[in-house]
Amino acid sequence: MYARRARAIGAAFEVKADIPAKTDIPVSEFGVLLSNLLENGCEACACCPEAGRFIKISASRDGGRLLINIHNSVSGAVQFDGQGLPVSTKENGGTGTKSVEKTVLAHGGMARFRQIGDEFIAQVILPFADGDEREKNAEHSDM
Repeated sequence: MYARRARAIGAAFEVKADIPAKTDIPVSEFGVLLSNLLENGCEACACCPEAGRFIKISASRDGGRLLINIHNSVSGAVQFDGQGLPVSTKENGGTGTKSVEKTVLAHGGMARFRQIGDEFIAQVILPFADGDEREKNAEHSDM
């Protein structure tokens, strides 16, 4: 859905992901989390000159953590509040990044948002017990 939307506005869309089949976050919450981040990315890209529009998603495992990075083009300076969350430019304010942070914190993770030049970066770290670690823990609990 978001790949199609990004392409419709002329944005390059790239995904490199290694997401475990089972995580400690419910699939519905994980979907909402990614949707909020990608919705924001598409909205930001639409305001950029067409030649420089892009969204790049990477997700990888690092031990018992899932690392998600979403980079997208952005036009102009993003304002951040006292907690490091981007301030919405929508008339009634947005809730996407607040929702992301709430979900991530509820699952023992962390989220970070920043801007470097014409690039906005959303980073999410979520803990999970991968299959190998679950098996090891199960083996140790049988002792």
